[in-house]
Amino acid sequence: MRQEYRNKLKDMRISMVKAELFAKRCPMFAEQILANMVTGEEEWYKFLHSYKSLRTYDGVHRGHYSSKTNRNISNCGEEYDEYLFTLYINTLVEYNSHANYGLEKIHETVPVFFYDAHNSTFYCTDEQIGALLEALDIWKITAMAQAKLDRRDVDIRELEEELAESQAKLDKLKE
Repeated sequence: MRQEYRNKLKDMRISMVKAELFAKRCPMFAEQILANMVTGEEEWYKFLHSYKSLRTYDGVHRGHYSSKTNRNISNCGEEYDEYLFTLYINTLVEYNSHANYGLEKIHETVPVFFYDAHNSTFYCTDEQIGALLEALDIWKITAMAQAKLDRRDVDIRELEEELAESQAKLDKLKE
């Protein structure tokens, strides 16, 4: 066998071992990790577009973040050099409202590496991503229900105002 092939096989074996170890750290993505031989050392990798009821605006990515490079975490004052999952929540895409309905409190109950409240972006480790996605799914279902109630209340107020205006016009015509 050619030396070039031996080297490629050796590199592939190393990648396979790394992918198996990474899959153990991130069991919810194990199938994708193993199928694509994702080692966990990639500078940037996109894992999901959505999770259960949660549609991610930009997807769930994992990349290398460092406070000393251009790929850093906005609004994080600490020093770090980590591979992290990132998840941006766009409430307009999720339920057509800027209201957060508790999104900013999720990081208080579910551990994450950092939550950027200004940008509605979560950063988490391999061990944290599963719990975060589950919590965000529950949040989304609750938020959508509340958004629907809020829209209903706004519709009722608008219709009551319209009814009052129509009644005033009718009363004016009767005079």
